[in-house]
Amino acid sequence: MAAKLPPHVIRRRNLLYAHVQIPKSLRKVVGKAALQQSLGTDSVREAAILAPPIVAVFKRAIETARSGQPQDSKAREKLRYILELERATLPTTVDLGSYQLPREDYLKDAALDAADTREEKEAVEVEFGSLAILKEHVEPWLLTLELAPKTKDQYSSEVVRRIRTAC
Repeated sequence: MAAKLPPHVIRRRNLLYAHVQIPKSLRKVVGKAALQQSLGTDSVREAAILAPPIVAVFKRAIETARSGQPQDSKAREKLRYILELERATLPTTVDLGSYQLPREDYLKDAALDAADTREEKEAVEVEFGSLAILKEHVEPWLLTLELAPKTKDQYSSEVVRRIRTAC
């Protein structure tokens, strides 16, 4: 008798996949009907161990889409990781021979020099505070308004919709 598959695990071509359906209301936002990733195994026991962390990431992405908050782009994730490592190793001021530069200024200059694509340059600007992502400021703005909850919800939906169409 075959073992029962754990929740959010499906079998395809003798391999097991982590699989989460996206609610119909969010499919246009996410651009997919489901999120799935191969677990690289055909063992149900291994899948029961490997699937939960992947499913958690999928569910977090769905919640992010539901709340209208932007997901970090791959460029921003990579940049944050590199900056975390550099901040741990560099002193607060970097000696550049004839002058010294504060660590954050040095890191920003180095990151901008290394950025090749527009997305990478934008990630640097966002990370160092030179550029803001509008979606991150919608909720604090709504809290300042003295309106009925339904009206705030309509404002939020409209702003997020216009941001998406502008991009």
